[in-house]
Amino acid sequence: EVQARQYLERHQLVALFEQLAQALIHAKPDDPKAFLVSKLQTLRGIDDLSSPLLFFDEDEVDALFDMYDASKRGKLTVAQTAEALVAVGIDGPPLLPAGAKFVSREEFRQMVTGI
Repeated sequence: EVQARQYLERHQLVALFEQLAQALIHAKPDDPKAFLVSKLQTLRGIDDLSSPLLFFDEDEVDALFDMYDASKRGKLTVAQTAEALVAVGIDGPPLLPAGAKFVSREEFRQMVTGI
């Protein structure tokens, strides 16, 4: 039992299974097995499998971006970006190039999904 628990912890499997179950319940795909295979392929090579941010789909990230882009400029200020990231559990300042004042939708997607 101790070895099994250590194995699960070392490979972050409990968090992974919880995230996969949440994604299934949220998406309710017609083909759950294909959905899971797709999610696992997306996660291949990613070190932190416990992050719920890996399971936001593009539409959800876009909706979050749009909530903070009230002026519909297609870009967020650094302050808006930081606030939006905190709203989804990413603390700390966004990683931006030096001197950047705005974040595009695509840059925001990458920050949220980590992919």
